Amino acid sequence: PGAQGGPSLLAAVVASKYVEALPLYRMAAFYQRHGLELDRQTLGRWAVRAGELVQPLVDRFHALLLAGRVIHADESRLQVLNEAGRSAKQKSTMWVYASGGTDPPIRVYQYQSNTSSEHPRRFLDGFAGYLQSDGFSGYEALARAQPQLTGVGCWAHARRKFVDVQKAGADNNGDGEAAWFVDRIGELYTIERDCTDADPDERYQRRQAEAAPILKAIGERLSQLNGVPPKSLLGKAVNYARRQWPSLVRYIESGHTAIDNNTAERAIKPFVIGRKNWLFANSANGAHASAALYSVVETAKANGVEPYAYLAHVFHELANRDIEAGAPIDDLLPWNTDLSDPAAA
Repeated sequence: PGAQGGPSLLAAVVASKYVEALPLYRMAAFYQRHGLELDRQTLGRWAVRAGELVQPLVDRFHALLLAGRVIHADESRLQVLNEAGRSAKQKSTMWVYASGGTDPPIRVYQYQSNTSSEHPRRFLDGFAGYLQSDGFSGYEALARAQPQLTGVGCWAHARRKFVDVQKAGADNNGDGEAAWFVDRIGELYTIERDCTDADPDERYQRRQAEAAPILKAIGERLSQLNGVPPKSLLGKAVNYARRQWPSLVRYIESGHTAIDNNTAERAIKPFVIGRKNWLFANSANGAHASAALYSVVETAKANGVEPYAYLAHVFHELANRDIEAGAPIDDLLPWNTDLSDPAAA
């Protein structure tokens, strides 16, 4: 109520920043060239209010994530200029949580001022399932502290470290150790590609029959590698795989899990691209708003829904519903929204 801009203009502003990664000062210049005086401060206030407006939708995404079987997690750093009790030079964190398996695609971002494992612990409170992540120690601590969580590792990270050995020329022999591991991991990925369209039960059976022997061979090879300098690239790759081994082999326990954490890595990438353009958040409120709005646009994209049209529809509907009084919002979830419907359009 009382806003200068309507749902379509607000959707254009949000999509420009959080889909197209356009900084607010460039957006203000664009509108000025077209005769619309919207300064950077106004656009920033709109983005914060838009983040508050969509929060009920983000809360619903969160609840559905916790009810699922698999959650992928990742994080990236963020600089916030004006935050109480913190220097502008201190780095904060944007976390992302993504659904996995056969659950509807959901992406939820959360801003926090540090990388403490306390933040994902609170976010995932009540979740009982598989948590897929890279080797970040915070997730390992979380899995130890919450027995209902089962940590699953990332073979993409493990493979990358052996590939680094090859790229550095430290393993010129095609039959060398790094090449051997890369080839075996490639066989694991071939199995995954072959059962992309399989149902979870079939995928589980394929993994048990075909992936388990390969994993056994990899584990035996790792245990036999003695005397590798720990600070060498090969030593780092071997030690990472050894340290992560219980989590790396766990993906074959279910047909719902993935072989890697690429789902979350792909989800954090739009934020990283945006950060390269707009560089920082001005305030903690702005960072929280960014988290909420990335949650909405990336969940829409993951469900094949055009984000600008979805935002315009959502802003219009949320402004006309009494959410605090219990008005339903499940019809606004991207997988329940048909924007080809004239009423939605």
